[in-house]
Amino acid sequence: MADIKKIKDRLSSLLSRAQDAGSSESEVAACMARAQKLMEEFGITEADLDSADGVTFRDYEINVPDGRTKHDPVVRYCAAAVGRLTSVTFYINNKYSPHKGDACGIVAIGIDADVEYAVWILKSLRAFMDDQWRDYRDWQLEACTRNELKAERIGFIRGYTDRVVERINSMVRNYKANVSGGVGTGTDLIVRKNDLVAAELDRRGINLGRAGKSMAGRGYGSGHGAMAGAQAGNSAALGRGVGQSRAAIGSR
Repeated sequence: MADIKKIKDRLSSLLSRAQDAGSSESEVAACMARAQKLMEEFGITEADLDSADGVTFRDYEINVPDGRTKHDPVVRYCAAAVGRLTSVTFYINNKYSPHKGDACGIVAIGIDADVEYAVWILKSLRAFMDDQWRDYRDWQLEACTRNELKAERIGFIRGYTDRVVERINSMVRNYKANVSGGVGTGTDLIVRKNDLVAAELDRRGINLGRAGKSMAGRGYGSGHGAMAGAQAGNSAALGRGVGQSRAAIGSR
């Protein structure tokens, strides 16, 4: 007869590895596949594992960069989608922030490792966009006036972030659909983590309402810039970087 306690311990270890921000995409997939097989074989659910025990929440406020009046565009446009990918909730701290309007802090709240991962993704996406913009500017926009260059940059940012958001949303939809028809271990894990975050927000008395809408922006700038930005967005890496996300919180 199978030792259910040992099997549950093994499942908890696999799920913890899958949630670890330091795990690669292939490691996450392998852990989730193995966990799903064990749970189906022995009729174990995530409720049986009591995975809520020992959860550590992290809330991390992203502030407007020094000398700016608005948040970095990658944060404003991509945070909500990155949150869906990582089971992290982003919201605007318009009640307790020392700043007002567009300068209010944007808070990430979720399970500790997930917040590390989400912030690392945003920083990585911004760094990649900067590299791609410099290449486009230096090779394609040499003869532009200052105003033309500004329009190109606005277009580039929006094209890039729109494409990144589309790709992330597609990844989330496909992940849910491809795990046992959308009702398997992987989906259960996402739903459970989202429920835990929602319960923590409720415990803190945080009512998000429709505040997330104000993270969006307006204006596409140059059409050519938007196309170039979208091409860059197609190349942006969205997977896990082994060990790299651990340094996201507190770094510049």
